[in-house]
Amino acid sequence: MGKRDDLIARYADDLKNKCGMVPDMDLLTKVTIGCGPSIYDADSNTVAASQPGELETVKKNFLIKKLGLPDGPELDAAIARVVETYGASERNKYRAVVYYDADETFRQRVGLRLSPAQVPAIQDKCPGHGRCPGEEFALNQKTETRTVGTF
Repeated sequence: MGKRDDLIARYADDLKNKCGMVPDMDLLTKVTIGCGPSIYDADSNTVAASQPGELETVKKNFLIKKLGLPDGPELDAAIARVVETYGASERNKYRAVVYYDADETFRQRVGLRLSPAQVPAIQDKCPGHGRCPGEEFALNQKTETRTVGTF
């Protein structure tokens, strides 16, 4: 196993044991890769939940830029929920775990899981190529749904 695989295994363990979630390993891998080289740096690998500037970075760089969500109070509430799920007293909140949990939160709450029948309606609204910029349609074989995301 490489270093990235070791980190993904560590993140999966945190999701299971600290967040009480069963991680989708494909999504966790994509989120981890999306974090880029920051996962290898001790400082940028974690989210300092007690620093408002750090939470603002999560909101702007992940929820707004990566997921394409509109800014609003629901983003702050979602981040607060993610921090609470991870454990407010937990010192090492891994960035990839926070991003994964936030991504799952918004997939469930704002309907980013689409049935195959809904995908053509969305594709019709997107110019030319059938996809909106930054969005990727992936078929989840287990649930027979298509997932809209940026990974």
